[in-house]
This record gives sequence, C-alpha cells and structure tokens, in this order.
Amino acid sequence: MSKSGFVCVCGLPNVGKSTLLNNIIGEDIFITSNKPETTRNRQKAIYNDDRGQIIFIDTPGMLNVKTKLEEYMLTEIKNAFVDIDAVILIEDVNFKINNNNDEKYFESKTHNNLLSLIKKLKCPKILLLNKVDKLNNRDEILTKINDFKSIDNFDEIIPISALNGEGISDLIDTLFGILKDGPKYYLDDDITDLPIKKIISDFIRKQLLIKLNKEIPHYVTVNVEDIKDLDNICHIDAEIICDKDNHKGIIIGSGGNMIKEIGINSRKEIEKLLDKKVNLKLFVKVKNNWYDNENYIKNYGYIKE
Repeated sequence: MSKSGFVCVCGLPNVGKSTLLNNIIGEDIFITSNKPETTRNRQKAIYNDDRGQIIFIDTPGMLNVKTKLEEYMLTEIKNAFVDIDAVILIEDVNFKINNNNDEKYFESKTHNNLLSLIKKLKCPKILLLNKVDKLNNRDEILTKINDFKSIDNFDEIIPISALNGEGISDLIDTLFGILKDGPKYYLDDDITDLPIKKIISDFIRKQLLIKLNKEIPHYVTVNVEDIKDLDNICHIDAEIICDKDNHKGIIIGSGGNMIKEIGINSRKEIEKLLDKKVNLKLFVKVKNNWYDNENYIKNYGYIKE
C-alpha cells in the first residue's frame, strides 16, 4: 500500500509558495512574480514517486481584506485548511522575529493572524525557511532556524531554497514520514487539477504582471472565452479585464505595442504547454470596480464555496 495525503501550503505574498510547487512537479504551471496577489485561487500540485502521492494545495498569500476579490482569496485560504493531512507555512528566512511572550511574532497583524489560524489546526505542521540561498554560510542558516524555534507548535523546521531546489528532497521525505497509507487520488501523469482555461488565463496574467507597473496588476484579470482546436492550430480568444480607461490605454500601449508583446510572450508559453501552434487573440475591456463586484467576481471564476 502506498502513502497519500493532502498538504496545504500557505504564507504571505511573495514568500515562494508557487515557486516551490513548480520546482516539486518540474513544470512552470503556477505563475510567479514579485507582486502581491499573484495567486488568487486554491490550486493543486500533484507529486508522485514510488512511495505514493502528495497533493499540495497552493493558496493565495495572506492579506488584509478590502475588496470582494480579497474576501474571496481569504475564503480560499480558510477552505484549504479543511480535511488536510499536514500544513506547510513558508517564511522568508529574512523575516524578523519578535522574541516576546505575547505571541506577536511579526510586525504585521496579517502575518500573526495567519500564524494563529495555523496553530489551531490539529494536523502536523511544517515550517519552511525559504531563500536560504541568500545567506552566506551554514552557521547563518542554523542561527535563523534557532530564531524561528521561538514560534512553537511546529513539528519540523526545514531550510529550503524554492528557487534552486535546496532542501526539497528533505521536505518530501518528511511528508512521506507523516502521511498514512492511502489510495492515489490522481493519475501518475497528473501534475495539477487546474482546468486548461485557468492555466492559459494565468499565463496571460503572468505577462501582464511582468510588463505592467506596480498598481495596475491588482486591478486586472483574464477571462479565456473560447478555445478551438482547428487544423492543428489552437485558436484562443481571451479578455483582459481592467478597472479604468487609462489602464486600458497602458495595457494596449502606444500603437498597440504593449498588447502585442504581451500576446507574443503569452503565446510562446501556451504553445509550450499545448505542444502545438496557437493563434491567440486578446481583447481589453473596462469593467469599473470589477474586483469589488460580486457578479463580476463569479463570472471571472472567483466563486466562493
């Protein structure tokens, strides 16, 4: 009998959750960037080896709730804690720890709130200290591990680099030591449960995150309207939804240069994913305050359960 189980991965924005899971499954399926709210949905990464199957549940970064979209994202985090076999909290190794007795370990209230949610869980808990490749030597790593030991209630603390893979084999070994015997819930070739439309929309949104300034990505989403496979070419129509007319102008760019570049770079990634030629058509639409409108949130795939 092989082992299997569901493992929730959580943390603040930009701590490396999606980077870690891309490294584990060996494919760049989950989009990454240095901007908050890159991940907006729960999404599963499926790892298989001869010991069994681990289903990782990636979650949005913990944040303060100000809009309907952020309310949805917080719900996604809380729902990911239901019926799991283990939880992983990823922390940037350079986060500052407050070594005091009132359990306010971090300066950010949001950070402490996430830690409080995790502490209430009854399953095994693993703390990952990410970005140890930024430290100078092993002594620094050991010092950081010792600092984070002040946060009690974790069964293991594992130093990793989600970017270069350091420590990931230790994490996998630890998880298989925790998980119980059980069936495989997915096929051996499966690496995610995301529908193809969601993966494609995220590939396009990734290019928007790369190309646009810090403000606009918060107010942009992508809706894949249609996918048709004709004559060995996949035809895809997708809407880029933004909040303001001036945002639309920035996305399109002077003479259409920006939207063209976004389309070219998105198409290359989609062709690699589908292993065939792609004809990608992008349309930019303005929907004022879409991120704070319940109907828009549902229409664009952000549906609360």
